[in-house]
Amino acid sequence: GGRQLKVSSASLTDAGTYTCEASNQAGTDSQDFRLSVHIPALIERAGLDRSPKLLENSSHVLECPVAGIPPPSITWLYNGREIDFQQAEGFAIGAGGQKLVIRRGEVAHSGDYECVAENDAGTDRMQYHLEVYVPPYIVAALSSPGTPASSSTRP
Repeated sequence: GGRQLKVSSASLTDAGTYTCEASNQAGTDSQDFRLSVHIPALIERAGLDRSPKLLENSSHVLECPVAGIPPPSITWLYNGREIDFQQAEGFAIGAGGQKLVIRRGEVAHSGDYECVAENDAGTDRMQYHLEVYVPPYIVAALSSPGTPASSSTRP
């Protein structure tokens, strides 16, 4: 017995350096082993509006607050496709990927966004459904006073 150390239900407090020692009448030997404890990626959802609505030309930030050990990498998807921030206009990324900034909302930005957090211990996903609204406006036709806008006059 004693040839292995088993840590059941490891927690962060179990992380550290463990030393294995062997000895007999001829001498002793030891070897250090480093134990790292990984915690799966987790997106903190509390308090987030996951169905935001914004007016055209306004800015908005979608958040993906994550925790995990090692620190998770974050990927953003729009309608199922990864956003290429080198090519995508009107978007910026911040806080190590935890914030997706929509600089000036356009109707074309409406749709489903997904934040994917991933590390060696696991993956977590969260979706947003964003709607961009255009305020109403009235286009006035030019007309002479007293002439209905829908009629035309001939010289």
